[in-house]
Parts: sequence; C-alpha cells; structure tokens
Amino acid sequence: MKMERYAQGTPCWVDLATSASGQDATKVFCAELFGWSFEESLMDDSGELFYSEARKGEASVAGIYPQSEEELQNGISSHWDVYITVDDIDAVVARVEQLGGTVVIRPFDVSDDGRIGRIEDPTGGVLNFWQAKESIGADVKDEHGALEWTELFTSNRSVASGFLADLLGFNADDAIFTGGKVHTVLSRDGVPEAGVIELSDDELQQGATPYWLVIFQVEDIDATVETALSLGGSVVSPVDHVPYIGRLAVVSDSQVAHIGILTPD
Repeated sequence: MKMERYAQGTPCWVDLATSASGQDATKVFCAELFGWSFEESLMDDSGELFYSEARKGEASVAGIYPQSEEELQNGISSHWDVYITVDDIDAVVARVEQLGGTVVIRPFDVSDDGRIGRIEDPTGGVLNFWQAKESIGADVKDEHGALEWTELFTSNRSVASGFLADLLGFNADDAIFTGGKVHTVLSRDGVPEAGVIELSDDELQQGATPYWLVIFQVEDIDATVETALSLGGSVVSPVDHVPYIGRLAVVSDSQVAHIGILTPD
C-alpha cells in the first residue's frame, strides 16, 4: 500500500542495527527473503560506514546500518529500531520523563528529512520518534516485503502499554492469543498501530531485555521460511496461525537478528 502520510502514533520506519562486518550478509539474507535492493549512503567521513536503505522497486521500506562501537563493546546484539510518527516531537519528548520514561537522545534535525528523538519506556524498551518534513518514512506498508506490524516484548506489559498510551494518545486493549498469552493492542481511532506482550519466563531467566519485534508481510510464509533456512538462518518461532490475523513465524539471519514474517488471512 502506497503511503502519503502517517498519523501520529503510527510506526513509519524500521531499521536494523548490526555489526559492520555482518551488514553485507544481512543484506543478502533480506534481499532473498523480501526482494529488496539497497541504496548506500555514507554515515561518516571514514568512507567505511554505510547506511543501507532497503528498497522494493523504487519504494523505500527499511534500513540496515552498523552498530556503534559502544553497543558492540557492551555485548548488545543485532536489533531492530522502530520509529513512530509524531506531530510535535518536542512536545512529546518533553512529557517522557513526567511519565516515568527516559530521554536517550533529545530531538534534532536530520537535514531536511525530518526531526528525530529517542526515548526509553519505564521497562527499558527503546523507541524512536519521527516528525516528518520531506520524508514521511517508508513509502509502502502492508504488502510483500514491507512492514506489517511492530510488537514490543517487555518485562511488564501493563506498565509499558500504559506509558505508550498516555504519551501518544493510544487506546490500550487486551486480547488473548493462542496459548492463553495476553497481548495489548495499541490503537488510535479504532485502528491498531502496535502491540505489547510480556517476555516469556525462559527469556527473562536468560537475561533478555525489552526489544521490538518487526514483522514484514510475505506472500508465502512457508516458502519464506524455507528460504531463510537455505541461507543459513534459523527458525525462532515456527509458523503458527493467529486467529483473525494470519500465519506468523519468526526467523533469524546469520547475525541472529530476529525477523517476524506474516502471511495475512
């Protein structure tokens, strides 16, 4: 679906932070899975670090970039960053600490494209905000190879969802999915925008920290899983049917970045 604009509270962009040495391997993996090509732009004056913008035809859909040295030294693995559109980023970020969150990066301009800021919710989930100028974010959504959904996995679902609801004006409604696990859907004006779910006991015992799972739409989930395996990836969560939504799986690439894939009903 071609996007002309994003309403406040809508995820508008995602990009994957991975090691500089693994960036090319991840690009090959995602190109085979989703049919992406890439457009490169330099990130600094070294001539060695590139931001890889993923494209579906002429449409921009996501990005891949090298993690910072600080993240690598702290043992932080590859992860997806989620960007949510806001109408007034300075006003939104100004309320973060009042609601119990932390401002990680205060808003600043990214050339003429837009204005960006980064925060951490009270449970430790990191989230970016984007106030569009010339760039709205992804050109397409909800089609093969494009963003379909984002889901925050956290240690305290009610705290995280309450924070996001207060900050961005969401309604937070609970639903029970397969296996009896409670899932909070964040919506605006009746339109679901993102989800929040608790990390499993096993994940918490293994020291997992909050993270956003990014889910892309695919036309044939079974074929996509087979492609992931043939490229040296692995299956994190096998294909399962989620009522009223579709068939969902989570795979990982050789850099162990989790990628959700969904074939809608």
